[in-house]
Amino acid sequence: MKSLKKKMSGFYLLIVLALILGGCASAGTGSSSADDDAKVTIDMSIFHTENDPFNDIFKDWSEAIEKETDGRVTFKPYYSASLVSLFETLDAVRDGSVEAGILSAGAISGQIPEMGLLETIGTFRSEDQYKGIYKDVNPELESLFNNHDLELLMWAPGATETLVLHKDEFITDLKQYEKLSMRTAGRWQGEQAKLLGALPITMDPSELYLALQNGTVASTFQTVGLTNSQNLHEVTPKMTALGLSINTIQYVVNPDVWRKISEKDQKAIKSISDQVGQSAYSLLQKREEEAIKSMSEKGAEFYNLSDSEREELLNEIQSVNGQIAKESEKAKTILDIIEKHQ
Repeated sequence: MKSLKKKMSGFYLLIVLALILGGCASAGTGSSSADDDAKVTIDMSIFHTENDPFNDIFKDWSEAIEKETDGRVTFKPYYSASLVSLFETLDAVRDGSVEAGILSAGAISGQIPEMGLLETIGTFRSEDQYKGIYKDVNPELESLFNNHDLELLMWAPGATETLVLHKDEFITDLKQYEKLSMRTAGRWQGEQAKLLGALPITMDPSELYLALQNGTVASTFQTVGLTNSQNLHEVTPKMTALGLSINTIQYVVNPDVWRKISEKDQKAIKSISDQVGQSAYSLLQKREEEAIKSMSEKGAEFYNLSDSEREELLNEIQSVNGQIAKESEKAKTILDIIEKHQ
């Protein structure tokens, strides 16, 4: 009888240990608690419009995931910040009130300072450079977002070309930035504007058209895609093309939602995300060229900075990267990776 009790005690102990270990395994940000046939539909907050070039990236990504997972995982888009604003998306996804969302580095660098290095103007100047940085920096970003209770799926450039918009004149000389009120996307773009003598104002992209129209701001650093999709050429037809990238966007999902996806499908999503993320530069570049042509036909005028004008601008604004690197060891590591490819 005693022997039987000992055996039963040992059996129950094994069960308890198995449950504990199983619970630990499913508690990690990237672990799955779902079986291979689990079906998940994920609501995704998207700040841009449906006709924005960014949406080509989203469609390629979400359609590939739905196909590869045989319909088990689908991402349902909610465009134009109809769920939450861009600046509220990080907290909403983290606390689970929104299942997934697209962020921008400029909107989150106040909460995740290291992302300032992927917010600033001039981080990427070619597709090869972008791909090299993407491959090397992605593991650092995944762990960074995990530390902030978010699962990073992929990221992409905000633009391969940056426009400076104005109602009446091309902004080509650094002196023109003096006391120029400018909408900027985040903390560190704001610091770059200050280095030029401008007066930065942060606001949601959806507010920009009216702000430019009524003079709340006189100018902005802006992506080609958002300039075109929001018809900003109607109120600021003079556009200076810097020949530099600006900002990045990030696809994130709540960790509890991520765990509802089977391990098999998680791997498929990560693989597709890596492919789409790395191809995003060329896709955006092509759509930006089409958008510039379209805006030109509608009355917008463009001036492209010369190489010397571009270098003069970079010399003024890139010192912010050193400031960002002081935020943490992670920031320093990310900057080292970026500089290795520049």
